[in-house]
Amino acid sequence: MMLAFANMLEPEALGIYQYLLAISSIIASISLTGTNAAIVRAAGQKNYTFFPIAFRYTLLSYIPAAIIGSMTAGYYLYQGNATLASGIAIAVSLVLTLQYFLRYGYVFIGIEEFKTSNYLLKAVALGPLFFLLPALFVVQDPVILTGLYFGGSLVLVLVLICFLQIPKRVSELVETSAKQVTNYKSLLAFSVHQSVIGVLNSGTAHVDKIMIFQLLGAQATATYFIAVSIPNKIRSIIKQFEPFLFSKFAKYNAAATVDGLGFKFFLMLIGIVPIYILYILLAPLFFTSFVSQYPEAATLTLIYALTMFGSAAIVPYSQMKAHSSSRAFYVYTLICSFTKISFLFVGIYYLQLQGAIIASTCSVIINTLLAYSMVIINRNQTKL
Repeated sequence: MMLAFANMLEPEALGIYQYLLAISSIIASISLTGTNAAIVRAAGQKNYTFFPIAFRYTLLSYIPAAIIGSMTAGYYLYQGNATLASGIAIAVSLVLTLQYFLRYGYVFIGIEEFKTSNYLLKAVALGPLFFLLPALFVVQDPVILTGLYFGGSLVLVLVLICFLQIPKRVSELVETSAKQVTNYKSLLAFSVHQSVIGVLNSGTAHVDKIMIFQLLGAQATATYFIAVSIPNKIRSIIKQFEPFLFSKFAKYNAAATVDGLGFKFFLMLIGIVPIYILYILLAPLFFTSFVSQYPEAATLTLIYALTMFGSAAIVPYSQMKAHSSSRAFYVYTLICSFTKISFLFVGIYYLQLQGAIIASTCSVIINTLLAYSMVIINRNQTKL
């Protein structure tokens, strides 16, 4: 997909497109996204009657996100920028709808039917390929492309949900535990805490493109996207195993999950080494041959490739998600957000785009080590 964008879309349009994806994702995260983790936890406890409650509160939580999206779109419309105004309005509505239907995937993660949940994840990934990629041959409008990106995933997810009769299967699960008494308040409280953390995580994940767009412009945003695209894709592929790890950690007590955590963490780091070396060797040739219109990206991606080692963070992060207190999560998330934003400000101020790449790379590595350190510190404090 990155190759198609680099060769078929003007840098200005690509930068605006990336900005629309980033800001709409942040706005859409201002909802009860934490019900995903709560659904997994409830399913692990066979508290299936929590599902309809989670779905209902999720819908209600979309109201503030929709209001914020409308206000943001209205601001840009007032400024005379119809492109950003319409793009944000369309993207936020599509993302919220997509998020709602993806709740079903977490039900199947919780009951360990990973095959079904993986189907939904694949639908999200393949949607843009089916709808967005062909459109690049004839469309340069970033608003249309943004709509096709989220809309394509939504269409495939809906088709898959209907084909596999997923709502019916979930209803059958609920009926099997209709008389079971469950503590909804604790699960909803957990959802709220996870949602706040989710907003901070979403902001941290997308703040780089927003800052670069606002401070350096659309073309710099496009170059940044090209440079970070492949390492981010590799990390996102590895990150798909996080729900699996979370469901496994949630089955055991905290002490049991910490035993062997260090081995798993360093084993993942070692496993990333050959991927990193291969990328370092092949990236210069790849960028020179296929992305020659972005010469600066060829150097920047070699720096950013170090973030692949940040994929190992899914091990301690999943353990924290399963057993750490909300306070520990807030501390970790706030530190991660502060680290990335402050590093970006300094990096962009002194070295502009190169500084942004260095800042993003350093923040990923530091936050990965922080996640592991917090689990170990928490274990030592528990022993004391």
